[in-house]
Amino acid sequence: MSTIAEEAASEVWATVVALNKLWTVDGRPERLVDYFAPEMVAITPTDPQRREGRAACVAGWTEFVHA
Repeated sequence: MSTIAEEAASEVWATVVALNKLWTVDGRPERLVDYFAPEMVAITPTDPQRREGRAACVAGWTEFVHA
């Protein structure tokens, strides 16, 4: 029998796997909009400034895929 914590961890991991597959395997980073929060902020090693907001973050992942 699994605990609530184990079930939550499994759900979180499934989400991480699904969103990573979208942009790394499927080449569909535009679908990350289904996972990123509207107020998301990302700090990446390739951007001089942080990316603020869902649209900016999706654009960043899209640029990376096409590079």
